[in-house]
Amino acid sequence: MIHSSPSTPEWLEKLRAVNPEEMAIGKVIDQKGEKNGDRVFLRMAGLEVTYRELAEKVRRVAWAFHQLGIRQGDKVAIILPNEPEYLYGWFGLCHIGAMMVPVNTALKGEGLHYILEHSDARAVIVHERFLPSLLPVFPDLKKVEHLICQRGKEDLNSPIPREAVLWEDFIQSQPTLPAIEIKGSAPGQILYTSGTTGRPKGVVIEQARSVLSGIRIASISRSTPSDTLYTALPLFHVNAQHVTTWAAIMADACVAISERFSASHYWQETRNFRVTRVSFLGSMMSILYNQPPKSDDADNPVEIAMSAGTPAAIWEKFEKRFGLRILEYYGTSEGGFLQNEIGGKVGAMGRETPLYEARIFDPNDQELPPGKVGELVFRSPTPGAKLVEYYKNPEATAEKARGGWLRSGDLAYRDEEGYFFFVDRQTDYIRRRGENISSADIERILNSHPRILESAVVPVPSELGEDEVKAFVVFRPGAALTPEELIRFCEERMASFMVPRYWEFRDSLPKTTTEKIMKDVLKKEGVSIRTWDRQKPT
Repeated sequence: MIHSSPSTPEWLEKLRAVNPEEMAIGKVIDQKGEKNGDRVFLRMAGLEVTYRELAEKVRRVAWAFHQLGIRQGDKVAIILPNEPEYLYGWFGLCHIGAMMVPVNTALKGEGLHYILEHSDARAVIVHERFLPSLLPVFPDLKKVEHLICQRGKEDLNSPIPREAVLWEDFIQSQPTLPAIEIKGSAPGQILYTSGTTGRPKGVVIEQARSVLSGIRIASISRSTPSDTLYTALPLFHVNAQHVTTWAAIMADACVAISERFSASHYWQETRNFRVTRVSFLGSMMSILYNQPPKSDDADNPVEIAMSAGTPAAIWEKFEKRFGLRILEYYGTSEGGFLQNEIGGKVGAMGRETPLYEARIFDPNDQELPPGKVGELVFRSPTPGAKLVEYYKNPEATAEKARGGWLRSGDLAYRDEEGYFFFVDRQTDYIRRRGENISSADIERILNSHPRILESAVVPVPSELGEDEVKAFVVFRPGAALTPEELIRFCEERMASFMVPRYWEFRDSLPKTTTEKIMKDVLKKEGVSIRTWDRQKPT
């Protein structure tokens, strides 16, 4: 038996008290339905779902999949917006041991085809809104046997393929599930990474990981049955899945889900849903903070903002302006976890927890001392524990967990107190004239200018070898700066080798559905006729 010391985190005590094999998603949903009954589980615009209704609908969907011939180990892709059916589909598949393949709804063409084909999906659930993206690649999907289509409220009147089954017909039969014993170690989904360094890789996530993540997040955020946890991130994103949805479930609380993130409506949504806990990515916090201040900014019910990547420059200002506390943490789709404390060190990603050992490695896999920048890596304290699995990609799996350490791909350093600080993505680090440059450091300085709304800094090839620095800048409405003014601003605040050579002003930057700037797109643009080069005479 493992005995907890007085310093053992509450969330770890809760994790140690459960058997992961008993944490199969279908079983947990059944238990929560019985326990919580008519307690509201989900709120969306004009809609409420109780825990009892959730359990009933999940079993109905599970039986519908079983009748369709979907069995344990099969994969089903979901291309749906944020709506209850997303959760019914995911949990229903897990109930019978099948796997969800969450698909980014912005994908189309070859990118969409690759994920559907590589995942071996036998069926696809799609909202009619996304049929124009799916139908061009559908004839070439050799492994897909079933298409389940959901009509939207928008009355799009999209042409539904004759071979498709409508969702409302799909779930008509009464559930009489056979006895299927599913364990928590069964895979629950294949979550594809963004693929910025090659083809997207499918991370196999066990059912128990979703449940145990919910226990951990519910505990560190001090969530109780009286709380409402809110997300405006898409449900195909692990943050919305684990940090909000499963944290709410394991706290016996309510989850409120918006269809999409809207800076202008965000705080009113929290008031409408009586939200006490929110989940952010750092980019979302910057967008919200850059909105014009309002006298009622702090007049919202939010107490705690769970955040990954809070910009240090606005951390305390954000807390004061919106009347809340920030709980910073760090995690990746593959694994690894750091946690700050409420009221912890500003700017820090967090410290290691008993869940993972964390270190900073140099390129030769040697541990670096405090203050030195290297790759953040993780190791489970449990000998022989599996760190990661990429679907049908043993080579990438072995490289990601080389030497028994999970490679994050993020550059960071730790201080003497054991706090870790983010520097940059390895793929975004710039090498210029023998100097290593963090694009994130330049962006932080640029974004501190009162006329700049946001920026993105990327490397472009130099005629001298290595890289040159290019900055994309979006100004606040009605504001502007000349390149010369920006260069003077930078020269006063950063080393000379960091000052961008190339500049480009934009009305907006390409972004993912989670509001992350798509730097891979900007890198491919290189130097164009719109680019200002400070080394060329004007």
